[in-house]
Amino acid sequence: LAITSRDVVLQGESLEGRCRFALMPGSSLHLAWVFFTLVVALYTSLMTPLQLAFWDHLRSSAGRCALGILANAALAANVAVSFRTGFASAGVIIFSPAAIASRYMKSAAFVLDLLACFPDELFLIGSGHLRLGVAADADTTYVNSSSFLLQLVKVPCVLVVVRCFHLLERDSKLNPGLVRLVRVLVLLFLACHWTGCLWWLIAVVQGLTTVGADGAASAAAIDSEWIPQQWHSVLLT
Repeated sequence: LAITSRDVVLQGESLEGRCRFALMPGSSLHLAWVFFTLVVALYTSLMTPLQLAFWDHLRSSAGRCALGILANAALAANVAVSFRTGFASAGVIIFSPAAIASRYMKSAAFVLDLLACFPDELFLIGSGHLRLGVAADADTTYVNSSSFLLQLVKVPCVLVVVRCFHLLERDSKLNPGLVRLVRVLVLLFLACHWTGCLWWLIAVVQGLTTVGADGAASAAAIDSEWIPQQWHSVLLT
C-alpha cells in the first residue's frame, strides 16, 4: 500500500470515509508524534519504579511532579490523536471516525493508553497522600497503601514503549533491524532499572535501609540501587 507524503487529510477528499481532521498513517507528522509519545512513555517507564521505591523522597519534588503531570497530559493527548489516525484495510486507507474509533476501542492499545495517562499525581495531591516539598520517612506500611496501588497503574507504560517501537519499525523508513536492536537495548535497560528499584523497595519493606530526614536518599541508598542493576546486567549478558 503506497502512502502519500501528505501529513493531514481534510474532509471531502477521495479516501474511504470522511472526517474533519485526520492523520495519514506513516506520514512524517504521524511518525513524529509516535516518536514524541515514545520519549514520554520512556520517561514514565523510568520514573515509575523510582517513585515506587523512593516514594515521597522523589514525589515531593515540585519539579518532578510537574513533569509527571505534563507527561500524563501528553499521553492523554495520544489517546485523542489515536482517534484521529487513519488505518489501512484491504488496500484502502480508512478515515471514517466511526471506523477508527471502533477499531481503536476494541484493541488492547486503547486500554494500555488509558492506563498510561492515568493522572496519578493529581489523585495523590487531591487525596493528601502527596505533599509537595514535604517528604516522609520510608516505612513498610507504604506498600499496603492506596498511594502505592495508584502508581502501579502506570506499569503498562512499558508496553506503550514497545508499541511505539513497533509502529516506527513498521511505518518509518528507518532500518527495521536497527529499530529492533534499539528496542532490545532499551528493554534490557528498563529490566535492569526496574530490578534495581524493586530490590531497594524490598529492602525498605524489610527495614534494612533508611532515608535521610531531609527527604533525600543517602549516597549509600543510590549506590545500593545500582548494585542489583549491575548484577542483573551481568546475568543478561
